[in-house]
Amino acid sequence: MGNWEVTVPSLLPTVFEQSLRHVELEQSIGEWLDAYPQAKFDGLLQLINPNIVPLAYAQNLANLIGLQVSTFLGTDEYKIRRQLIQAVDWYKLKGLYAAVDVILYVVELNALVYDLYTDDYTNFYREEVPGRYKSPHFDLEIILNKYFTDAIVPYLISEDQFVEARRLVEDVRPANTVPHYVLRVDGVCDESGLTSYGTAYTDPQSHVSTIVTYNWTPGLYLFDVGLILDAGHYMDSGYASLLANITKFKVGVGNKGVTPTVVMTDLDDSIYTGDVLGAVDYPDRIEFECRVPEGAEMVGVSEFGLFNTALDTMYLISTSPDIYKSADSVLRFIATIWKGSVL
Repeated sequence: MGNWEVTVPSLLPTVFEQSLRHVELEQSIGEWLDAYPQAKFDGLLQLINPNIVPLAYAQNLANLIGLQVSTFLGTDEYKIRRQLIQAVDWYKLKGLYAAVDVILYVVELNALVYDLYTDDYTNFYREEVPGRYKSPHFDLEIILNKYFTDAIVPYLISEDQFVEARRLVEDVRPANTVPHYVLRVDGVCDESGLTSYGTAYTDPQSHVSTIVTYNWTPGLYLFDVGLILDAGHYMDSGYASLLANITKFKVGVGNKGVTPTVVMTDLDDSIYTGDVLGAVDYPDRIEFECRVPEGAEMVGVSEFGLFNTALDTMYLISTSPDIYKSADSVLRFIATIWKGSVL
């Protein structure tokens, strides 16, 4: 017999130490420790340590904080353990907006949360201005800046991934709040595509490729006042007239795996046309914003284009890995064109 008579009592509450059942419990634990000393302690530690818990008991550990381990990403050991490790931060933040951001790492997505303001409870805005009040609605903007290759067709977000993300958000969102899902895609390029050697810029993380076409007219040459080239362009003209022409955008499901070029004149397979929401001329860049609203489900979105009002002149084209857009989400495309050649 070991020294359990000394060690075990120090591990148990003393309020019932005179109870027969208390004494019997001490004796049982002591005999168990004598028979299986250190190994039993190590086993208990393994069960509560997300880094070493046997995978068969991973869900049991997750149950302690009310987390359902996601199987969307498969059963790779490191993915399951990552969920358990991140769940600690999620649990600490549960009921706060920050919990939404943390829990989305389970499906390898990044997101930003924005408060929404309203004056009629029908239209919601991110900007707080006089007359608007803060609502319980919030934008959950999922930044599609990482491509996935564990499928036949590479994607930025799949249907299964979005459905799982939405389920996780419903589990952790603050009570009495309403999430609005926004899928953001960024296409970035510069004006060097106008030269004969210009190539599209491909983001190394998202694999979104973007280029301006020959229809794009760079401004602010400042070569001479009033000088007109053979093509009819004023050398010293600015961007104002160009931006005034770019009023439409298209979304398509073609050009999969294709790097766009300056000579392209249209999308490969257009499925949606909308109005450009805004175009801002900054000192160093021009930024366009386009939105596909809720109501339309789109599967396999892979191309975007900026057009004139008549939709017969394309000024920019961007191709991407596949994107799934649900009917209850907004697809937000931001196109940034840096002036000159800076990329």
